Amino acid sequence: MTTDQQRETIGKWFLATLARAHRGHLQAVDESRVALHVAIREAAADGQTRRTIAGAVGLSHQRIHQIIHEGEIQ
Repeated sequence: MTTDQQRETIGKWFLATLARAHRGHLQAVDESRVALHVAIREAAADGQTRRTIAGAVGLSHQRIHQIIHEGEIQ
């Protein structure tokens, strides 16, 4: 195997490894987002105000309103 072929093989392996890691990262981010949205809806259902929830999670009260409303639609 020539040096160029070795570089190409290593490059393909690296890209495949990077792609797998990226997919895993995206899945973890999506799972975290879903868990946060569930927690926000549960806090709202328990009577917490949108502003209180927003302050706790670092989002605007408008975004909290959107998240709660998205849960009602689904």
